[in-house]
Amino acid sequence: MNLWESIGLLLGPFVTAGLGSYFGAYLKRKGENLATHEDMNRLVEQVEATTRATEEIKSQVSGKLWETQERWKLKKDVYVRLIKGLHESVRLLNQTISVDADGTENAVGTADEDATIKKYDAEFAVAQDAVRECYALSTVVSPDLALAIEHLWRQSDQIVTEDRGGRLKQMASLHDAVMKDVVLMARREFAT
Repeated sequence: MNLWESIGLLLGPFVTAGLGSYFGAYLKRKGENLATHEDMNRLVEQVEATTRATEEIKSQVSGKLWETQERWKLKKDVYVRLIKGLHESVRLLNQTISVDADGTENAVGTADEDATIKKYDAEFAVAQDAVRECYALSTVVSPDLALAIEHLWRQSDQIVTEDRGGRLKQMASLHDAVMKDVVLMARREFAT
């Protein structure tokens, strides 16, 4: 055995231990870095998933809020249009009553009175069309409102009198009462 072999045998285990220690520490550190990197990636994925879920919830809440606001606007529009239609109906019925003062079905008035009554009758028909349109919408937005309109129609059908003036007065009174009920319903509905 020569000197170099002896030195190699003597130093070999120390060099091998040193290199093993160095590479062991290096690989340990590399493993820790890799594990940290993987943990960071998992955290980033979790944050992204949480962000997506949060945005989706925000979108759903926003969508529901928009839907609620649109429904509220439609409901308000139906109430306003119905109250206007009922008010116009009452106004026209009362004007017809004032023109048709003698209250008989076969009253013969002046040509101007007859023309005025026909005009009021036509305008009343338009106002009633608005009420019918509101009824169609109210079945969607407010069943209670639909019931109030149905009540108006049932009560109108039950008015039986030979006297045109009496019928017009009952119709005006009925329309006025339903209009007041609708106004109260609207106040309760929008009192927030």
